[in-house]
Amino acid sequence: MESRAAAMASLLRLQDTRGFDAPAFAMLAGNPNVEVRALLARVMAGTADGRVAVPLERLGKDRSPAVRAAAAEAIGRLLARPPGIGDARVARQLEPALARLLTDPDAGVREAGAWAVGAAGRVKAGKILIKALGGEQRPKVRAAILVELWRTQGAAWVPAAVAALGDADAGVRFAAAWSLARRATPECAGALQRAALDADPLVRIAALSAAKRGRAGDLATAALASAGHGDVRVRIAAFEALQAVFDAPGAPALPETLIRQLESTIADPDLRRSHERTAAIRLAGVAGCAVSERRTLVTTGRGWERAEAIRSLGQHPSTLDALDDDLRRAGDFEVRAAAIAGSAR
Repeated sequence: MESRAAAMASLLRLQDTRGFDAPAFAMLAGNPNVEVRALLARVMAGTADGRVAVPLERLGKDRSPAVRAAAAEAIGRLLARPPGIGDARVARQLEPALARLLTDPDAGVREAGAWAVGAAGRVKAGKILIKALGGEQRPKVRAAILVELWRTQGAAWVPAAVAALGDADAGVRFAAAWSLARRATPECAGALQRAALDADPLVRIAALSAAKRGRAGDLATAALASAGHGDVRVRIAAFEALQAVFDAPGAPALPETLIRQLESTIADPDLRRSHERTAAIRLAGVAGCAVSERRTLVTTGRGWERAEAIRSLGQHPSTLDALDDDLRRAGDFEVRAAAIAGSAR
């Protein structure tokens, strides 16, 4: 039996050649070291020869859950690559193995199987994942399935994801909101509005991200409600969603209360709020509202903040007086570039 060092050397050789070496695969698959067998599965995923399907399928039945999980991921990667000669036969061999791994006794293997089904992108992926979701009790595995649904074809999975937004587990609700936000079709609108007001901050953030994918109008009310949330991450997500809302043609003016909030945020020198401050600066620029603190940042902020403030002011002709010759000769390259671009509008 090969030592661990010799086995690792063999794995590196196989990884470099990407060829099919049946004797080497068989020897490594019988190695007592779990790490070696798991790495073998990952090496097989990069093999260009379709004959690798048979030994990879065997690794999917390994006694170790870690190896079975690695085999599931490897199958997903193998099926996701661009189709080539003989790949239809490989798919016929490996798709049943992937479906079997989704029912594995070990939850970690089922999680890996969910990722693999989504990554593989096969025509029946949605049907396979929805079936697995219906029989799954573990929240972590349910979340792993839900977070992959958006990658599948069609919209048959949407009702299952909408139903999952009512799950008691926040991780499950987050995964459902994530998939719905990435599909962001009209049938998802009502569910996303509810998810954007969820008690869990991460669920809100996932739902609000749909605003950047064409559903800004549906989320305007929820985004405004979240702009004053106690969690800074939610406030940043709300500001970013509102950028999409108020950048649309015919958008109304920002509410006065939100303008005051933007002023307060932009004026706050606390370094820990830098990401929130950037989002506030961008929202003020998109909406074209008169937030005087941006002018202060133009001359007193750190380099990247000055540049962001200049870009924000430069979106509207009435604010171009802040982009003077001194800024265009500033020592910070990003500030100079932003000022020059703004003055050219």
